[in-house]
Amino acid sequence: MQQLEAPPHPKPARLSHGGRTVVVLSVTLTLVLVAALVALWAPLPPAGWAWKTYLVTSEYALYVVVLAVVCLLLALALRAVQRRRLAWTVTFVALLAMIAGLLPTANLLITAHLTGAHLSVRDYFTGGLNLGKPDPARTVTYATVEGRELPLDVWLPPRSAARPAPVVVAVHGGAFVSGQQGQYPKWNGWLNEHGYAVFDVQYRLAPPPRWNQAAGDVKCAIGWVRAHAEQYGIDPTRIVLMGESAGGTLALLAAYSVGDAALPPSCPAPDSSVKAVVGLYPATDLVAGWHDNSLGGYTRDAVEKFTGGTPGTAADAYRIASPVSYVRGKLPPTLLVHGEHDALVDPETQTVRLSVKLEAAGVPQELITLPMTDHGYDFQWGGWGTQITRHALERFLGKYVTSPAR
Repeated sequence: MQQLEAPPHPKPARLSHGGRTVVVLSVTLTLVLVAALVALWAPLPPAGWAWKTYLVTSEYALYVVVLAVVCLLLALALRAVQRRRLAWTVTFVALLAMIAGLLPTANLLITAHLTGAHLSVRDYFTGGLNLGKPDPARTVTYATVEGRELPLDVWLPPRSAARPAPVVVAVHGGAFVSGQQGQYPKWNGWLNEHGYAVFDVQYRLAPPPRWNQAAGDVKCAIGWVRAHAEQYGIDPTRIVLMGESAGGTLALLAAYSVGDAALPPSCPAPDSSVKAVVGLYPATDLVAGWHDNSLGGYTRDAVEKFTGGTPGTAADAYRIASPVSYVRGKLPPTLLVHGEHDALVDPETQTVRLSVKLEAAGVPQELITLPMTDHGYDFQWGGWGTQITRHALERFLGKYVTSPAR
C-alpha cells in the first residue's frame, strides 16, 4: 500500500524586494510629512486655534531636525532601491523641514549670546516637562477668607546655619480663571537648588470677578510668609514675587500697589512689600489685552470674567488691576521675560510698554524678549527659551537679592 507523504511545511513569508520598498516608502513619507508639517509652523506667527500647535513646534523644533535627518537617511535607502525621483523629493522636503526646525534655535542662539546665557543641548533633550500639581505633603493653609481656605506649597532649600534663606513667592498662571499652585514644579526645585525658599501660592479664581481680591490674596500670602520667617528659616527682608502669565500680572500688581487702599491684602498683612519682582509673559495693561482679543476671544473672555465687564462698563477695575497704572519711582527692581510670538499676550502692548515706562521712571528693570517663542514656553524645561530665562533670573536675583548659593 502506497504511503502518502506529508505536505512540506510552508516557509515563512518574506517581503519581496518590492514589498520592502513599499515599507520603506511608507515610513519615509510618513516621517517626512510629519517633519515638514510640524517644522513649517515654527517660523510663522501663531494665530487662533494654532497657538498650542505653534507652542509645541517652536519648543520642540530640534526634535524635528532629528526627524528630518532620519528622513534623509531613509532617502538614501530609496536611492539604493532605484527610487531616485522619490528619493530626491524626500530629500528636498526633509531639508526644508530641517531648515525650518533650525530657525528657532538659530534665533535663540543669538539671544543667548547677547544675554550671556550658555545653552546646553543635553539639557534640551533631557529637561522633560515642567508640569505638576499641588503636593499634599507640602501644602499648608495661609488664610481662610469668606469661609474658604487658601493654600500654598512650601519648598525649602537645604538649611544654612550661616544665613536665613531668601524667599520667592510664586504665583501661578491660568488667565485668572484656572490653574493651581505647584503647576510649574521645576521652577521651585531649581530655586531651591540656588538657595531660595519658595512659597507657591493659590489665589481665588474668577468667576466671580476677582480683580480686587486675587492680588489681595497674594499680599496676604506675603504677610503670612513674613510672620513665619523664623519657623522656616527665611529672611523676611529678601522676598521676591515671581509669576507667569496671569500670575505674572498679579505678582507685578501686588508688588507695585503696596499700601494702595484700592487693593488691600485679603487678610491682616502689615507689610506686603518685596525686594524684587519677576513677570514671565504677563499682561500689564488689561485694556490693551481686551482690545487684542487673542485666540478668537479667549483673552477677552478671561479678562471680562476677571474684571466683571468691559473697559466701558468696568473702567475702574481695568485701571486698578493693570500694573502699568502704578508706574512711579522707587518701585521694586523688575525682570520681564516675554516670547516675541506670544499668541495670548502681545509683548508690544504689554511688557515692552511697561518696560519703557519703568525706565522713564528710573525703576531698575530688565526686559528680555525671546524670538520665535510663544506663551507658556517654560513648560519645556530644557527648551532654549527656558534656559535663557533661568540664566537671566539667576543673574537678576544675584544682583538684587543675593542668593547664599552664589
